[in-house]
Amino acid sequence: MSKLMIALLMTAGLALTGCAAQREAPMAAKATPPAPITKEAYDSAVRNAEAQYKTDKDACSSRSGNAKDICLAEANGKEKVAKANAEAAYKATPKAREDARVARAEATHSPRKNATILRAMPRTCALRKQTPRWSRPRPTRRSTG
Repeated sequence: MSKLMIALLMTAGLALTGCAAQREAPMAAKATPPAPITKEAYDSAVRNAEAQYKTDKDACSSRSGNAKDICLAEANGKEKVAKANAEAAYKATPKAREDARVARAEATHSPRKNATILRAMPRTCALRKQTPRWSRPRPTRRSTG
């Protein structure tokens, strides 16, 4: 047999055994939402988030310029995420969990944080909004006549 034929048969055999193994695997039980936390635990988590924010903010005061802006944006994002996580654990509703996911995404991809990072980057073609070389119109040839 040729090497190609052997490779095809091996691939088909592995695919079939994988499908059979998956069919025999037990179905996963439906995930239950986590139990809600108490009001005292929620208040403690919020106080801890605020204290951590103050600590992070004080740590940012030693920096200056763009580094300070980035540091403050990260500290603010951490506080919002911690508070949203505490609220999601306290309320234990799908809406609260969704709000916590949104807070994490906003903290990670904050426009303010990204803008300060972009200001720190060296000026390049993309930041100066120049059109790329390949999209510029071609110069017309003049006929010598």
